[in-house]
Amino acid sequence: MGYRAKLEKELAKFAEDGIISRAQADQMLSATPLDRRVLTLFNVLIVLASILFCAALFSFIAANWDEIPRIWRVGLVLFITCLGYVGGGVLLSRGYNALGQGAVLLGLAAFGAGLALIGQMYHVLGSEVSAALLWTLMALTAMACFRVSTASVSAVLLTGVYLVMALDDTSSWHNFHFIWLVPLILTIIVGYLLFVQSKSTGYLLGAVALLYAVILPAHFDAIWLCWPLAAIAFAKFFFNLKFHDFWEAQTGLGETALFYSAATGLAALFILQIDYDDQLGLFMGVAMLVIIAVVGLLYLANDFIAVRWLSYAAFAFEVIYLYIETVGSILGTAGFFFALALFVLFIAFVVYTVEKRMRQTEVEGEAA
Repeated sequence: MGYRAKLEKELAKFAEDGIISRAQADQMLSATPLDRRVLTLFNVLIVLASILFCAALFSFIAANWDEIPRIWRVGLVLFITCLGYVGGGVLLSRGYNALGQGAVLLGLAAFGAGLALIGQMYHVLGSEVSAALLWTLMALTAMACFRVSTASVSAVLLTGVYLVMALDDTSSWHNFHFIWLVPLILTIIVGYLLFVQSKSTGYLLGAVALLYAVILPAHFDAIWLCWPLAAIAFAKFFFNLKFHDFWEAQTGLGETALFYSAATGLAALFILQIDYDDQLGLFMGVAMLVIIAVVGLLYLANDFIAVRWLSYAAFAFEVIYLYIETVGSILGTAGFFFALALFVLFIAFVVYTVEKRMRQTEVEGEAA
């Protein structure tokens, strides 16, 4: 449901309850622009058809590859790529958004398939990671030129593919240089999102960034990197919290930025806790439970649903981990959780008392 549809539903309820008149509701609704981005079955089918058409086309080319002269093979790949991009540009300029996005996706897929097939044709070995990086750069170019979500989503997905392939390829320079290449690409996409809203791109961007942040310390066997990672992630969380309205207005991803910042920080702390498998790890676990309960659930839960569910999941995960670590003595484990439950109830009572007094002060101030 788009913003205008939600507003229409709320205004109808306000008018029914007598808060505003029906004429006021209609006037407010008429001043609200129509939702321009509506997901329809037609849009979905066009994208799926583009993917299937590209797969069928290149399966045919691969099956008959030896029978086609080399110059024709290269020309065919370039022709399909150009056809997709040029056709997509023409369709988008004439207002056929779904068909244009499908054509751009076809051109981008043709470029990637052409890289693979030409590499196989000329027996270029060990260049799969370089091909993935080149494909990602082409997706970034399409994203900048056409400003459509299929290109930006493809750029994020291909960045994730490049990251995984670079980690697996220990013999090439990508295995080290992905450290700065992946953040650079993600930063470019973040800059793009400041001008072109795409929530799906933002969601995937956060997931790839989280994957990068978690993999990096383990890949270089440097768990200590999780300390600065956690500090940066939580600093970014509070920065996003302070400028939430700006991010929401510019990108529509204010809560998403909060969610992935918190998830990255919590993941880094969990890795550290597992690495410090001693009393320090247990102390970190108790501290994390308190922080999650107070900050995530008591103060942010009402405004940010995604952060609330992340807090629930992190709290449950931490309780399970502490149970596993202290299960050597069942009585000791029971006593630990009983004491922790009393502590959380105490915090809840203190927060309830403070909030109650604040409400009373506000009522007295209004009455005066």
